[in-house]
Amino acid sequence: MEKKNPTDEIQEKVGVFINQTSKMLMQFGEAVRDQALKGRDLVEEKLKERELNNEFRLLGKEVFRLVAAGKLELPAELQAKVERIRGLAEQVTQEAEATPPPAAPPAEPPAEPPAGE
Repeated sequence: MEKKNPTDEIQEKVGVFINQTSKMLMQFGEAVRDQALKGRDLVEEKLKERELNNEFRLLGKEVFRLVAAGKLELPAELQAKVERIRGLAEQVTQEAEATPPPAAPPAEPPAEPPAGE
């Protein structure tokens, strides 16, 4: 049986190590890429949800404005919601009027003359 040269053994072990490390890095890269794609999809989904919710909010404000102006009449079951919004709007207005404006920052005291003058 022929004994391997120590240099050959080291080269072989280093080669195996490099191959295994390369495979692991490729797997890691694939996993990172998959997670990035999932993250991007989730962000896009949440942005669409946000856009939808914003459109509903804007629609609600416009409907409320039309009801308040007497240009739109809602069914009785929705009228309670309109009254609830009116009540909340009044509370917000009253609280805003009752809250004093923030105080101005204190003026800086005049600089004192240096000692001995």
